[in-house]
Amino acid sequence: MTSAHLQKLVGQKPFVPLRLYVSDGTVHHIRSRELIWVGTGMAVLVVPLPDQSGADKPLIERTIHMDLRHIVKVETARPTA
Repeated sequence: MTSAHLQKLVGQKPFVPLRLYVSDGTVHHIRSRELIWVGTGMAVLVVPLPDQSGADKPLIERTIHMDLRHIVKVETARPTA
């Protein structure tokens, strides 16, 4: 996965949710473009605290720093209404 390819996926308008499959078997669900920051060769995933669905600026539980070489597959899914 390249930074340019991931940034293109994140930058789609309207945003399309992503599922990132990582080499350790973890799957990360990206439901908003504000929850992923793409850098050169890496990405930072923002994990908000649970139960904040109506918050404009949700509080952050933690961040995950990921080397893009560990992303083995990306799926896109249209949001459900």
